[in-house]
Amino acid sequence: MTAVVATLLLASIAVSSHAAAVEAAETTRRIPFCADVEVDPNGAVRIGEVRGVAQALQKLVKTRLSTLKLQPARRNAEKLAARSQLRGEVVLKPAPNDKYEFGIDPPRVTPCAISQIVPRFPATMAREGKSGSVLLEVRIGVDGRVVSAQALQSTRREFSDAALESARQWTFEPQWLAGEPAEVVIQWPVDFHMQTCITLERCNATDVSSISSRMFDCKWDESMPRVFDQPACADTMEVRGSRVRRGSRQMDIR
Repeated sequence: MTAVVATLLLASIAVSSHAAAVEAAETTRRIPFCADVEVDPNGAVRIGEVRGVAQALQKLVKTRLSTLKLQPARRNAEKLAARSQLRGEVVLKPAPNDKYEFGIDPPRVTPCAISQIVPRFPATMAREGKSGSVLLEVRIGVDGRVVSAQALQSTRREFSDAALESARQWTFEPQWLAGEPAEVVIQWPVDFHMQTCITLERCNATDVSSISSRMFDCKWDESMPRVFDQPACADTMEVRGSRVRRGSRQMDIR
C-alpha cells in the first residue's frame, strides 16, 4: 500500500480536550467508504461519488480507485458494462507535523447498504451460551430492496430464523447491467458469537460454532463486476451476544 501524506481533515471527527487531541493524533484511523463505479466490458473503471469520508479525502480516494481494473460483468458469458459500488476503508497512520499517511485497504465490489439491520441474537441460544453461523443468499431487486432471502447453511434453526428476519428488511443501492437496473444475488455469511462475562468489561467466548463462516463456499453472481481475487462471499456480518455471571445469577445483555 503506497503511502501518501495528507493533512487530517475529517468532518466527522471532533475532539473536546487537549488530551483527546493527543490521543487521536497517535491512533491509526480506519474510515469506511462507499464509491459508485462504472465498469466497461474491458474492465476499465470510472469512479463516481465517494461517500463516508470528508471532502478533503474524496479526491485521494477517487485517484487511487481509478487505477483499478476489474473483472467485467457478464450475462451468458458476454461481457457487459455495469454500474455498482466499491466498498473499502481509508487507513490514516500518524506522521510527523500533524499529518497522516494515506492508504486504502483492498476494496471490493458489493452493493452499498441503505439500511441493513443487524439480526438479534436468539434469546434461546443466549441462555444456552451457544454460538453459530449462517450463510444467507439474498436476492436484491432492481429497486435495491430484498426480493427474497434463504439460509443455504446454518448451525441451528434459531440462528437462520434471526438472520432471515433481518435480511428481508435490508435495502441497497440498485445495481445496473447493460444500461438497465438488474437483480443480483449476494451470499452473505453471518456469525453469531456468544460470550460469558464476569463483569461487563471481562468477557470470554463460551462456545465455538460447528461451522465457521470461513468454511462457506460461496458462488459469485457474474452479473456484477468483481475486483480480481475478491472473495465470492460478502463480508461477514458479526452479531455478538453476552451474558453476565455473578455467582449463581445470570443476566442476558444481548
